[in-house]
Amino acid sequence: MGRITVLSPLHIGSGEEYFTITLHNNKRYPLEVMLDTVENKVDLLDLTSLNKLTNKSIVSQMPKDEFFRMFKINATKVNESKALYPVNPMHSIKAGNVYECVKTFNKLYIPGSSLKGYIISMMWYSILKDNPDIRKYIFDNLNSWNSINNRISALQNMLIVRDIIFDSNIPSLFEAKSFGKSSPRYPNGVDIPIGILECITPNTPLKEENIEIIVNNTNSSIQIANQIKNTCIQSLKVLKEKGKISVDQMHMETKIINQIFDHLKDIKLWFPTVNNEVVKENINREIEFLKKINNNKFVKYDIIYFYEELLNKIKDGKIIIRLGKHTNYYYKSIGPVFGEDFTKKYKDLFTPTTGKNQKKKTDPSIGTINVLKSQTERFDSVLGFIEIEL
Repeated sequence: MGRITVLSPLHIGSGEEYFTITLHNNKRYPLEVMLDTVENKVDLLDLTSLNKLTNKSIVSQMPKDEFFRMFKINATKVNESKALYPVNPMHSIKAGNVYECVKTFNKLYIPGSSLKGYIISMMWYSILKDNPDIRKYIFDNLNSWNSINNRISALQNMLIVRDIIFDSNIPSLFEAKSFGKSSPRYPNGVDIPIGILECITPNTPLKEENIEIIVNNTNSSIQIANQIKNTCIQSLKVLKEKGKISVDQMHMETKIINQIFDHLKDIKLWFPTVNNEVVKENINREIEFLKKINNNKFVKYDIIYFYEELLNKIKDGKIIIRLGKHTNYYYKSIGPVFGEDFTKKYKDLFTPTTGKNQKKKTDPSIGTINVLKSQTERFDSVLGFIEIEL
């Protein structure tokens, strides 16, 4: 059993998005419900209006009053019983796209799979750091990582993390932008709109005070895990006998399986230390980046102060993690464990893309920071920091 505390707005996207024009009186409505308020439906069939309505880039930037005027929508006549859910705008909301946060049974939640994936990343970081032979094996075979992972990943099922459900269906809405150093395109500093994000905020009540973050390791669960481990090892032997993998591969991947087992059977022995080492390193990296930016479009010193408070928590032994979208890639990457080799090879396979249909980032260093606008109407907060107790 453990506890979890949200320290900064958290956005775990559902993959869905909607327009701000579907918001009214702090509630989100389906677009068709808004269109139902049009008194003369024939106006909607006007070709010019239809072309605008079907052009996502036009509609997403269209002010609400213009949209309502264009289609003669009367929001005061909207059927309030058809609202999807309430929202909490944290500041004045501009026209644009809103990116939805995941929900379950109409409640905000953190999927257990998101937290599990984070823990698995930290596990790999720990294994690779403490075992030079495994680190070399993985690095030399990065092109075959998917095949290796398929042979050894079954053991990760011994780790079960429950969904963390909040006792609220009201996401807060924040405008998000990406800020960075000046460039030819942005002489006053990079300033790229991300959109409006639905977020879980600090002080959002939990459905249960105690959260089952990691399943307790009872004797029966360890016995089952042992069976899984032995099955994985036996599968490697079969592959070796069939000539699918070499003897050296079998020995090395057997060692990896044993390392995974040792790590997952007792998270508390290694996770707090390894995690806080990674998070501390990344926070310091971001502070250094912020200090070098001369961009007055966001309040960097408020963010630096927040980061310094997180470092104080880590110093006091608190476990700080970072989840969700629009957060620094390095919090969830095992790449830095490879040292300088990371910049030479690892980034070519695993660094994220810079956008849809765009090439991978050519430089693994921090280039921008994603910042939220707060109730003060200033861009001064960052996403996704959580404190957990195991």
